[in-house]
Amino acid sequence: MPTFARPSRLFSSLSQHLQKPIRTNDALTASMLPPPNPVLRRNVIAIYKELLNCGRDYPKGYDYFRQRLHKAFQEKASLRDEREIKGAIKKAEYVKKELEALYFLKRYRTLRKRYDGL
Repeated sequence: MPTFARPSRLFSSLSQHLQKPIRTNDALTASMLPPPNPVLRRNVIAIYKELLNCGRDYPKGYDYFRQRLHKAFQEKASLRDEREIKGAIKKAEYVKKELEALYFLKRYRTLRKRYDGL
């Protein structure tokens, strides 16, 4: 009965592959984690939609804003701790208020330029 030699390259590459650190920001890794609280999930989706709606008037354009917003939310997709999720929601609400203040100030300045000379 012939004996077969194991290819050493296969096992050396496998052992190197297994030693690589697992990234926690991967969508695959995030999908394997337990689901977050459904109430918090609804809150996250709601603030995402509100921010998307606010981004329509963004000075650099909606596409620029949407890409940046999506990237910011993707970076936090792996969060599972309720305190961290609530903190991220509060930060998103703060950004939303700042955007609204920016738009209000822009509108105020435009109106002032139009009517200040009369």
